Amino acid sequence: MVISLMGIIVGASLILLLIPMIFDYESAVAGTGPLTGGIIAFLVTSEGLKEMGMTSLVTISALILSLQSLFGMPLSQLRSIYRWLSKIFNYTSLMLFKNN
Repeated sequence: MVISLMGIIVGASLILLLIPMIFDYESAVAGTGPLTGGIIAFLVTSEGLKEMGMTSLVTISALILSLQSLFGMPLSQLRSIYRWLSKIFNYTSLMLFKNN
């Protein structure tokens, strides 16, 4: 829990500090919600942006949400992949050892 909380704090802080140097502050805020809260935060952020008349910033929220899924899902599965590969290689090495 502490690791995920620190990740949210660091990620949101970096977005709010670095993005306004390139784009405006509203663009940074539009991307921070979906990064920290997922699909529900995206829906709330997009509704708020539409009410404020900033419909063009909804695409930033959608882009952040999709990129988070694109990179986050494989990274979250690394441990499972490692376990699966270790079972395969341990099994095959045992089979090779027994056959010799």
